This record gives sequence, C-alpha cells and structure tokens, in this order.
Amino acid sequence: MERAVSDRVAVVTGAGQGVGRAVAHRLATSGHRVVLVGRDHTKLEDVAAELSSKSLCVAADLTDPDEVLRLFSTVEETWGPATTLVANAGTSVAAPVAEIDTLLPATPVNSVPT
Repeated sequence: MERAVSDRVAVVTGAGQGVGRAVAHRLATSGHRVVLVGRDHTKLEDVAAELSSKSLCVAADLTDPDEVLRLFSTVEETWGPATTLVANAGTSVAAPVAEIDTLLPATPVNSVPT
C-alpha cells in the first residue's frame, strides 16, 4: 500500500542553505513532512519557519557515525521511517589542489563507511 504524500517523510541533509534549502521547500510544497539536517540549528530553524508543511530540525555532524544513527533514530521515533533521503551534505574548499590540506576531513561526508 502506497503512503499518501502527507505521510511521506523526507530527510534533507545540508538543509540550512543553498540546494538543500531549495529541495526542502519543494518537498514541503508537495506535502512531505521534511526533516532538516545540518550542523547549524539556527539556520535549520530559519528554513523550517519558511516551510508550508511540518518539519523537524536535527543538528548533526554527519561525519560522525553515531550522529547519523541518532538522526535516523530521532526520525523514526518522531514520524516513523524516512521514505526519501536527499543526501546533500557537503563542504568545499576554495584553493589550488596542491595547497589543500583540509580535503580529507570532508571525505566521510561523501562516502559510506564499510
């Protein structure tokens, strides 16, 4: 049995700004309940105030596996299982590649631990 759109739970990482914020708006407009995830809780609350549907703000550092588990436990406890995941979290560094020594900390955000 397919869920009604209003019963669908979308988790959007990197939701405090940019593409994540825009995707959260689109999902809310289509009736999804939206879980806003990012490192800055204040930014998430600002986005939540703009949305037309129910939202949940979860500040988390997704480079920490325990934080990822906490995120999805919180979602399940609040609204049940997520039906959509928009994995938009990331970081960027503006410098010549030869000068970048901060690239490795970004790797866990964009990879799956084994």
